[in-house]
Amino acid sequence: MTRSGLCRALGKERTAVASVVSRMSRAWPCVPKRLYVFGYVYDDDDGVGRRYPRAQYDIGDLPDARKPRKKPKEVSKRYRENNKMQVNSVFMLGQPARGRRSLVKL
Repeated sequence: MTRSGLCRALGKERTAVASVVSRMSRAWPCVPKRLYVFGYVYDDDDGVGRRYPRAQYDIGDLPDARKPRKKPKEVSKRYRENNKMQVNSVFMLGQPARGRRSLVKL
């Protein structure tokens, strides 16, 4: 379960749950680790629209899964797709779409 899933399940705010999860996922000299990261998901649980890896937690004292590597080509491609019709002037909005495409840098 992710942190936002824990918040929904417990009915608590994010700030209250985050500190507890952080403490439970760290090994202390007298207490072993109680939660570990077993994987990462890119789902948007919060509905904010951000796309980054969110840790999934499970109970136990196992080693954490490695965080996935960044893929800059995919990020830049997604950025270009989202902003391909962005214009740099109000006067470009009055032009037809085919005219704007020729002026917008891709």
